[in-house]
Amino acid sequence: YPGKMDHTTCVVFKVGLVNTLPNIPIEKYVPLSVSLFTTDDHVKLYCRTIAKGKLECFAKRKSCVLRVRPQIPFEIPDGAKVITDEISSEITRTIEFPPEVRIKIHSRDLKYERSAGVLIIQFDREK
Repeated sequence: YPGKMDHTTCVVFKVGLVNTLPNIPIEKYVPLSVSLFTTDDHVKLYCRTIAKGKLECFAKRKSCVLRVRPQIPFEIPDGAKVITDEISSEITRTIEFPPEVRIKIHSRDLKYERSAGVLIIQFDREK
């Protein structure tokens, strides 16, 4: 542009196949997201998972094992060749607590926060 006095930005795109993407492993527990919070009195797990699943919680003093199973099994269409099937399998995830945190395993309290779609699992802490 004749007479232009400011700087110009140039963006260049290379068109073609790219084979440099990283090989990222897919974790089976991706549909089970968990946030862990602690207070002086409680340990809270905020969980979001599949809508039509059964969530089980197995408490240990230093960790919590979460398992989600589909309520209704997924049926493979007739004549289909299965390449991978993560929908039919259960999702298991172990949440380790920080080393200084111990829970009372029989103090579990469950709440469902409908507005956020989050299940809250709360345990009392050992003193």
